[in-house]
Amino acid sequence: MRRFLFAFLIFLAFGAYSQQAEASGDMDAGCSPDWRINNADMSCTNMAIISPGNDTRANLLLLLQDSNNMASKGKYPDLGNERAYGHNFFNWPLLRSAFYPQSDGKGNNDYYGSRCASFDSGSAEFNKAVAANKSISAKDRKLLAEAREFIFDACKFRNYRKDEPNDLIEIVTNAEGFLDQIQLKSQAAKDFLTYLQGANRFYGAHFRSARTDFQSLESSKDRWLRETASYMVARVHLNAAQANSFDKWGTFDGVGSTSAEETIKAEKALTSYIGSYPKGRYTSSAKGLIRRVFWLRQDIARLSQEYQRLLNEGSAANAANLVEEIDNKLLFAEGASGKVSEPLLLATIDLLRMRDDRYALEKTITLVELEKQKGALAGRPDLYNFLLANHAFYIERNPKKVLKLIPDAAQQENFSYLQFSRQALRGTALQMLKDRNEGGFWRDMLGGSKSLYQRPTVELGLAIFYERSGQLEKVFADGSLIRETGVRKILLQKVAGPDSLRKTFKNSARPKDERDFALFTLLYNSLTRGNYAAFLRDEKLIPAKANSNVGFRYLHSQKTIPVGLFGPGATKGEYNCPSLRDTAATLSRAPKNNAARLCLGDFWLENGFDYFYPANPGRYLAVEGKAKLPILGSSKSRFPGTAIPRQRLYKDIISDPRAKAGEKAYALYRAIRCYATSGSNSCGGKGVEKSQRKAWFQRLKRSYPNSKWAKKLKYYW
Repeated sequence: MRRFLFAFLIFLAFGAYSQQAEASGDMDAGCSPDWRINNADMSCTNMAIISPGNDTRANLLLLLQDSNNMASKGKYPDLGNERAYGHNFFNWPLLRSAFYPQSDGKGNNDYYGSRCASFDSGSAEFNKAVAANKSISAKDRKLLAEAREFIFDACKFRNYRKDEPNDLIEIVTNAEGFLDQIQLKSQAAKDFLTYLQGANRFYGAHFRSARTDFQSLESSKDRWLRETASYMVARVHLNAAQANSFDKWGTFDGVGSTSAEETIKAEKALTSYIGSYPKGRYTSSAKGLIRRVFWLRQDIARLSQEYQRLLNEGSAANAANLVEEIDNKLLFAEGASGKVSEPLLLATIDLLRMRDDRYALEKTITLVELEKQKGALAGRPDLYNFLLANHAFYIERNPKKVLKLIPDAAQQENFSYLQFSRQALRGTALQMLKDRNEGGFWRDMLGGSKSLYQRPTVELGLAIFYERSGQLEKVFADGSLIRETGVRKILLQKVAGPDSLRKTFKNSARPKDERDFALFTLLYNSLTRGNYAAFLRDEKLIPAKANSNVGFRYLHSQKTIPVGLFGPGATKGEYNCPSLRDTAATLSRAPKNNAARLCLGDFWLENGFDYFYPANPGRYLAVEGKAKLPILGSSKSRFPGTAIPRQRLYKDIISDPRAKAGEKAYALYRAIRCYATSGSNSCGGKGVEKSQRKAWFQRLKRSYPNSKWAKKLKYYW
């Protein structure tokens, strides 16, 4: 997806790396990933496998974990409301938090991202420099400190909107008048006052006069003033270059609206500053601003070279910020794929160009283009062959070629992320081919999958193999290789039979939420499928004081499972029903008992099950012709019976000639209420037309006019 760059991200004053959120289009925290190994399109399935469908930031960050300077051991972050990802998937914030949990540097700065972001730190440096100059009297130091705070009014005019220029002009002019009235004794103090005049004009966007002020100080006797003024001249040119690049709301219009003349001057001034002060106060920032000049001028070749230098020389402390900057400034720049030659950046762009066409910005990369990159990637044959193998799998649809390009190296003591991704791609090719060695391959990979997100990914591949090959019992066996709760929950909910669900609940070695999840699923499946006798046996397993007060719309991603809903505390509803246990006992003896069926319907309704969404429906992903790649939980359920939707209970009673008048009236009432108030069916099963709802409504009013249900119902939606 093409990125939009905002004004508040443009004018960073200090720090080498701009930081931006969600630049590569991660889905929100509420999305549910497809539980599969291959990743061709950009959904919420970022994985430890470097792949076309990953967020570009995720791919680059994972590649960086294999470098000595940028690597971070990391640890799994607190998932919070993003538990649906488990340890198999992640979005960018989760990945960044896993490897680089330190502050992003924004702090509480209300002016983060604007040129005013430097005001607080600049004030401290200014006052320190004034104090260090012994020729400035105490009285003058106090006046200068007060003057520094006064010029902040320009920054309080927060949006710099084009439709209100006179307000900002007035603010800056008032500050100039105040500064002109200050009487100082020493020349040094007067020089610092000149600096404040320049700063006031700089923050107020009066760039020409600000430049004049700062240039007059480049020969000052005070070292701090000389250096800072030199740096500020460069910042003035850079801000002037973009002065006409924003709309009235502060949105950046694009690099095409910047001043080429001013960007050239900015580069010269920044280069001059770095040359004069190679280890200066602002050298790191100046280098970052030079990169911004390259970006504004769309000099992709020099920009990519600078990024590669930073990747080689940077540290873990700035890795995540650097990745975000590269992602926003380079990876999606027009024509970047033809101008970038640095291995990691080139590989990240190549994988982007193998992404599903719906999400690609450029044409899908061809094999000929890839082969021409062999020279650029000559020093990284492992990376080059990995790109060829991805092309073979995702573009050519040729899994056999993948096996030739990536030899079996599953039995390793440790995997780097590139090594891991290479072997996982081989495993996916084996999966697609239904190779008889697939299961053994995934088992071999487990031993070396020790870094974050690696083992859960391999367990996913192995669990899919077990499910597809009819060995589901191995997932839930004692000492199973499948430890990841997220993987196990999918299979518990989608395909596990009663024995596996009971065994899991009784397994004290498993986490409490997984055990409760298994019992919840067991009870739910028994009731929905009409296995009432089984429900009565298993209902006795509900722990005392089991939770029944939390929602369960997305049960798979919850920490607390409300298994107590199936106990005596369930809400009964309007039909004066007995306990759920008594209702189930009646249905176990007489499955067609209409009063009990209505009470079962009330249980589903009153306890929120109309809005209960089990894990994503199992399905297969077509890749080529008849070849399909499976998704976890896509096989037939081992739980006997077929779920009976609530709507069907009502329809059966409406058509039952033996049903009592009160039962029919309530069934009609509830069948119609299934469509309140949107007209959409909330009761499950195939919906009925409005004409049918109208007929039910008329029948209720005509045949049972004195029932409270007929009197209560006013619409049929």
